[in-house]
Amino acid sequence: MIRTDRGHELQALFNWHVEDEGMQHVYIKPRSPHLNIEEERSDRTDQTEFYQLLTYTNNVNLNSKLAAWESFYHYARPHLSLEGQTPFEVMKSLLE
Repeated sequence: MIRTDRGHELQALFNWHVEDEGMQHVYIKPRSPHLNIEEERSDRTDQTEFYQLLTYTNNVNLNSKLAAWESFYHYARPHLSLEGQTPFEVMKSLLE
């Protein structure tokens, strides 16, 4: 099951794709961000540590910059909620 808010990017095409993959797509109640805490926190971090710091004056390959940010976020950036570990380190320790 995938749980999302009712953001415009998560409407029909996304819903159909999820169902085609054999998963259920469930929307949280409107005006209830506390029901999707992990996603809301991730969005806030992306906004403050990536999008607000992104500067460019001409054509930029946003996809490559976003891929670099995601790699840093998962493999190099310590997370306070994970006691200073990266998400990769936590996942690796769970699989050992």
